[in-house]
Amino acid sequence: MWVQMHIARRRASIDFFLKTEMDKTVIDLYNKFKANAPSIAFVPGPSDLTRSDYDDIRAFLNICELIAVGVNKGAFSKSVSEAYWGDVIPEAYQTAKQLINNIRTIPGDCPGRC
Repeated sequence: MWVQMHIARRRASIDFFLKTEMDKTVIDLYNKFKANAPSIAFVPGPSDLTRSDYDDIRAFLNICELIAVGVNKGAFSKSVSEAYWGDVIPEAYQTAKQLINNIRTIPGDCPGRC
């Protein structure tokens, strides 16, 4: 039974990563994150011109958090996830660290995701 669970976690991880690699939206989010995250450290107002960039950054960070939660809750294989996204998630965190910390200070802005 343990072997079946281990295989299921690996398959779930590989399926998820395969879908993210083939999904144009996720690829676009990653590229927008790389381009814009270093320059956005605070949550822009609703009418701010950088609001769209901020929304893209948040969407990519939410994908990273979904992977981390999947690993922590046992839905994804830790070894497969680390082998495939092990550099992306820590790099994304370091790139957006100031923004993440500022988001965490806004009450109600990130229910359950911060």
